[in-house]
Amino acid sequence: MSRRIFALAAIAGLASVLAAPAAQAIPAFARQTGQNCNACHVSFPELTPYGRYFKLSGYTLGKPLLEYPENLPLAVMAQFGVTDTRNNTYSDGSKVDPHNGEARLQMASVFLGGKVNDHLGGFVQWTASYNGSGYDFGADNTDIRLVNTRVAPGGQEPDLIYGLTVNNNPTSQDVWNSTPAWQFPYSTSATAITGFANSSMIDGGTDPAGNDLHTGAVGFGGYVFWKQTIYAELSLYRTDNGLFSVFDLGNDPDSTMRPYIKGYAPYWRLAYNKQWGPSSIEVGTFGMLTDRYADGSDGGPTDRYKDIGLDAQYQYITDVNTWTAQTSYIHENQDWNLSGPANLGLTSNPNGNLNTFRIKGSYWYRHKYGATLGYFASNGSEDATLYGGAGSLNNKPDTSGYILEADYMPWDYVRVMLQYTAYNKYLGGSTYTDPGGGLRNASDNNSVFLNLWVAY
Repeated sequence: MSRRIFALAAIAGLASVLAAPAAQAIPAFARQTGQNCNACHVSFPELTPYGRYFKLSGYTLGKPLLEYPENLPLAVMAQFGVTDTRNNTYSDGSKVDPHNGEARLQMASVFLGGKVNDHLGGFVQWTASYNGSGYDFGADNTDIRLVNTRVAPGGQEPDLIYGLTVNNNPTSQDVWNSTPAWQFPYSTSATAITGFANSSMIDGGTDPAGNDLHTGAVGFGGYVFWKQTIYAELSLYRTDNGLFSVFDLGNDPDSTMRPYIKGYAPYWRLAYNKQWGPSSIEVGTFGMLTDRYADGSDGGPTDRYKDIGLDAQYQYITDVNTWTAQTSYIHENQDWNLSGPANLGLTSNPNGNLNTFRIKGSYWYRHKYGATLGYFASNGSEDATLYGGAGSLNNKPDTSGYILEADYMPWDYVRVMLQYTAYNKYLGGSTYTDPGGGLRNASDNNSVFLNLWVAY
């Protein structure tokens, strides 16, 4: 492992030499606003109060791109990583990942973003991500906003921000890092077993056929932010096929193996926000109701997923010390009229439920040295086909564990991260049946991940 770490350290050193000292992270927005990255971010992608205000204002603060073409609206980001899994071999001799222990490009993104005028702005991301054998390239998070504000008589700051958003990932439009799209962990290994055995649909989970919602939807919504205290949003998501396939470019939106949303899936968000001095707090709720077909035929039975979430966030930010904490809980009711025993037979039961919980706390010193401790847990109803068939010994998806992370940011646009993920449970308990047919301990999935993140 020492040689692997040395190799990545050499990459980090080379990046630090090549990077220009005057550069600022998330460069498209930094050039536009004239702010360095820690004005908007605790560390990417965790937003500060100013970063939340910038996003809710439709990315329209600062100089418009068309009037100042030297403010290049493009940015690039890359992550290089080395992963060491505690037991990289299944019981039949096959590998969890044949490239375990190898330094490689984890992912790379190109961003287009910024202010078009005082009321229109956006953020578009395309990503190439490592899938274990090669790279998948396609549209990633996209958020385009049309906004307006109202300033009370005698006031200097808007007491009301209201706008419209078009985006392709439920919760990607959110400004708090306690909802799924931007929650911790912000970077994960592409060559290790990470996350829950199964997650709720809004949390990036998959249906019984293995298809997710986040590579198949486009949403249209409206929001208001009143006196920087009350945030409310209502959006509707639909399949991004046909005219809307541009929001999923590269992800094969017309595949017949991919589920389609029946009509429109409503998403709602309500949050209370309060800021005083260097501190801020948010307490909120969010949810989504989704009916899904098996394919694009738009007929027949559907599966229904009803997700309801609660979340909270606290931040204390100064030039020297920064403390942040986020937590979320999501409950999902699942009605499998399509996938259940009466139809496709992908589940043993006609319905089920799933609960997920996350909490994390971080400390940063002078925006350079960071440490994070996170805990995650999920539990759900028994299903012999859905979970027993995947290897669970008690037919449950229950997963729990913790994440330890250390970060170093020598500059705003470079982050070196060391992350350790440990599992107490996976697929229902401390042991489960692995793909080779033998027993595997949940702790065999423990991994160390060394990651270099660079943006320009």
